[in-house]
Amino acid sequence: MIRIRRVYSTALPIDRQRLDQVQRIFRENFPSVADYAETLADKIDHAFKYGYRTFLLVSEASLGKVTGFSLLLHLPEVNSTVLDVGCGTGLFFSHIATEAQTVVGVDISRLLLLQAKERVRDFPSVLLVQADADHLPFRDACFNVVLAFTVLQNMPKPSET
Repeated sequence: MIRIRRVYSTALPIDRQRLDQVQRIFRENFPSVADYAETLADKIDHAFKYGYRTFLLVSEASLGKVTGFSLLLHLPEVNSTVLDVGCGTGLFFSHIATEAQTVVGVDISRLLLLQAKERVRDFPSVLLVQADADHLPFRDACFNVVLAFTVLQNMPKPSET
């Protein structure tokens, strides 16, 4: 089972451990931005210093083992519209639905969207759409924030997506 957790600060040792793992993922997989990863703790803990809030979500396969992450450098504005491409069963909805006016979850799998539908019962601002991530049925620039968590590795041609 995968769990999504939000890292609010580095004050708790478990959150510090999660952040250390995210920084390791940055260093190993994205060496060109590894230096930026080293500044995440300060950005998370001192939002007003930077003028934006760092929103870090991590996925864990078991307690304490980070398998992936999503990083936003600000919280959506109150009137924002968020697109979650490849939303699957909607693991992120409980973390982002309260922060945005509208969240649109897109996935190609009808089965996963049916599971997501159960998860969004308490979030009337979440809309679900079955569509291919390579051919989204939306006009350009209609979302303030776009999430695509663990999507590229599942695409037929990731370098073209």
